[in-house]
Amino acid sequence: MGVRRPSPEADSTLSVGDAGHESQVFEQNGPIPEADRQEPGIVWGEDINSIHIPSYFDLNLNFDSLSEQWPVSYGTFADPSAPNGSSYEDSGFGTVADDRTVIIEPADHNLIQHYLNVMTQYTKMRSSGDESIYTQIFSNMALFHPPLYHATMAWTGLHLGQSKDEPELIENAESRYSHAVSLVHQDRDAWQHFELSLVTIWFALQYELLAARGIESFCRHLEFVADLVDAHGGTVTVDIRQPLLGPIGARVLMWLGSYDARASWIGGSGRLLRNLELFRSSCNILDAACPAKQPGPDAMSLEVCLRLTLEFDTVDNKIAHLHRRSVGPPAAIWAAVQSDLLFLQRRLENSDSISSTLASILQPQRIMKAAMTTKLFNDLLLLSTFYSLIISFHRILPFPTLGIVDPELLTAEEAATRIVRAAAWVIRLKKPSPQNIWPRILFMAGIETIDPLYQDWVVQVFRDAKPWGGNYCKTLTLLEKVIERQSMEGVRVDYVEVMKESVGIFII
Repeated sequence: MGVRRPSPEADSTLSVGDAGHESQVFEQNGPIPEADRQEPGIVWGEDINSIHIPSYFDLNLNFDSLSEQWPVSYGTFADPSAPNGSSYEDSGFGTVADDRTVIIEPADHNLIQHYLNVMTQYTKMRSSGDESIYTQIFSNMALFHPPLYHATMAWTGLHLGQSKDEPELIENAESRYSHAVSLVHQDRDAWQHFELSLVTIWFALQYELLAARGIESFCRHLEFVADLVDAHGGTVTVDIRQPLLGPIGARVLMWLGSYDARASWIGGSGRLLRNLELFRSSCNILDAACPAKQPGPDAMSLEVCLRLTLEFDTVDNKIAHLHRRSVGPPAAIWAAVQSDLLFLQRRLENSDSISSTLASILQPQRIMKAAMTTKLFNDLLLLSTFYSLIISFHRILPFPTLGIVDPELLTAEEAATRIVRAAAWVIRLKKPSPQNIWPRILFMAGIETIDPLYQDWVVQVFRDAKPWGGNYCKTLTLLEKVIERQSMEGVRVDYVEVMKESVGIFII
């Protein structure tokens, strides 16, 4: 998808609202060839140099330096294949034209600026320091696909409403979220724009995470993605060309696999991860996520990180489902999972690419000589993700099977210590950002470590993270309750049970 420019021969007009008008409409009035009527998009006039392109869509600008005050005029991005006047003009969303057309309303100006200034900082693993995948998604995808546009604006509006404590913003975000979900779930051709559908669901899940309420909608979205992967992977007819999966869609699909593993701990089916295993046999997701046209050590590092993350998710899903079994599995099953963990531990800790990073975690120094490069950040996040798996394994391993534990496998306490050291390194060297906070990983370290200094540090990290969303506040409450319960009882407790009894079920 992208901007399609008509030929000079096309009869085009440009209608620009001045400061006294409410909208700025870019409209193609000339005849459009049938071949050009494939997808909605922005159609510019003949003289591109005469058109004012809003600065807030320029990916090369530093958005953090901009305020949230926007020009009075705004753009209506109409479907070029639709008849004249088909794009809706009312101030709400949800009209008939809305499933084909992205309309930027005046109320969206602050939301878009907040998205570019703040919400783009929520991405974790990146291929380079200047990569802003959420900005790319907005400019190259969301502006052309209404379900995705509304999903991003709903997520942004919820965060803005939470941070400003404005119930009206939160209520509007909820309505918009419901509308976005309705659009994507009712789309009969969702598999044909596979990548857009995946990214839309990804932002719907971001909304659910931020809202931190229940798991039904969260799991329903994951089942929908599992259906999409199933359809895309082989149930379509052979005479229909399957759409390709681009770098963004491939990476988002693997992120969704991580969420599927996380949901397995509190009711998820894990079906998406199983479908991903089948899907990988017909589509190399890693090649799609890290195309050859982006060579270099950073791209290679991202590919390694994504491959290992997918393996971590598979093991995490296994551990979660063993924990949920009504009848305890035999010791041989636990031994098999331990073998998986040992294999991954050896691969990670014997890897030349992260040897210096691991050494710094094992022997931390007050003076950090290394800069927080993208590769270092990814390595620390990768190691910490794996260490959280070790904690999960030790916490649910039944007492009768403790004898199977291999002494080579890290203890849960050591894993928690390494997570705290890695996270402290990131927070110390990077400016405050939600990228620095790893909620589930830090939560697992906080409830496992018995060092009160480490516990207090993790608690303080979540307190400082409150501006990033209500889910951090809820995680903090749960963290403190689990620590208190374990201190009183002197044993580990099941945090899911504490969650049910106190703050209610949600995805950390």
